[in-house]
Amino acid sequence: MSLEGDLSRCAFPADVVLGHDEDGILRRNTLAPRRDLVVLRLNPDATDAIFRHACRAPEHRPELRTIRLEGSDGSARARTW
Repeated sequence: MSLEGDLSRCAFPADVVLGHDEDGILRRNTLAPRRDLVVLRLNPDATDAIFRHACRAPEHRPELRTIRLEGSDGSARARTW
């Protein structure tokens, strides 16, 4: 799973973060202006930590622009605002 946007308010646990660069089909959706990108491990243990950041009160929530998921079959789905 990748998240793109202003992620300055996020502090994901180290064991959930796979990197901050594009990986396979988990690519940036916006080239300009360049936004933060984080690639996250998506498994049952990680989902609580991920959504704890993404679903906070509006004044503390990160400004997400794109959420992209990679399926086990290699397909990708994205949602952009």
